[in-house]
Amino acid sequence: MITFLKGFTVGVAMAAPIGPLSLVCIRASLKGNKQGFATALGVALADGFYACIAALGVQFVHTLIDERREYFFMAGGLLLAFIGLRAVIYPIELE
Repeated sequence: MITFLKGFTVGVAMAAPIGPLSLVCIRASLKGNKQGFATALGVALADGFYACIAALGVQFVHTLIDERREYFFMAGGLLLAFIGLRAVIYPIELE
């Protein structure tokens, strides 16, 4: 149980870095509990909103890449062929 609590404490400390919004929460908490709670709630809602936007953006990019998979495969193959030809034409000289 002690190991779990130590791990939990370290995890929370690593997950809550001190940034600009954390400093705003700390400053508001010093003025009072209600102001600190309201500020923390606003920061949490903003972070959740940003996370939703990021998740939707990742889904959009994934769909875009998945629909055009063959083109990405061809571009990757051509890039590898170019790198291989360049390595044959201009070999690396070791001294």
